[in-house]
Amino acid sequence: MVPPLPIPRPRECDRGASYPECKWQIPAAPLSEGRYRRWRNTIVEHMWGRPALVTAILGAADRFHAAYPDQPLAIGDLDAPGPRHSTHDRGVDVDLYLLGSMMVENAGGGRYPNNYEDLDPAEIEEKRARVLELAKAFADCSRGHLRIYYNDEVVVERFLAWYGEQGFEGSPFETPMRTHNALHEFHFHISIADDLEPWPVPELPDGADHPVEPIREPPAPETAPNLSSMNREPGMWAAVPRE
Repeated sequence: MVPPLPIPRPRECDRGASYPECKWQIPAAPLSEGRYRRWRNTIVEHMWGRPALVTAILGAADRFHAAYPDQPLAIGDLDAPGPRHSTHDRGVDVDLYLLGSMMVENAGGGRYPNNYEDLDPAEIEEKRARVLELAKAFADCSRGHLRIYYNDEVVVERFLAWYGEQGFEGSPFETPMRTHNALHEFHFHISIADDLEPWPVPELPDGADHPVEPIREPPAPETAPNLSSMNREPGMWAAVPRE
């Protein structure tokens, strides 16, 4: 389920501390063997979360990469309280980006091209299949205890139908996937249950230990412009064809 990657964590974890003193960090992207990359606006200090969140991300990234090895998956903010998020402050949230395959692309510089524009229906379906596969992978790796914000109603409908067939039990969320504001046209915002248990982590090759790293405070937003977000209004992008 979880690939054998070195997962940084502070000494407090070994001493039996719980969140927020004990968090795990997503291993650096070059160690992932192409499973994922770090989203360009996410700093290393925002790659920490609860152990259950980290193992769910790593497991889902591993499964998705096996299905679509050519598809870039970017991991955005985990814990990142502050001006960019009203959430991401309890160790249970993450933003995931499927570059080139979601409804809209956050291309930077205020540019948000529609990824499905001028595509024929078969090409749109292929991109939607990738997005749906990532949602299913994360649902399995969080035992169904998740909520995804994403604005493609076709993907939402298909995911909910699949989810209902899986027999997941005990999720605290009213619905496992729903539309939200316009920002969720170019990424998933995923939340997991606070009490979700992490998956077992396999031993590292050659008996190596997981790195012991302190949880460093991120820089102040005024010193790092990428840590702040502009306010955006719903409906700022053209609608994506439903069928």
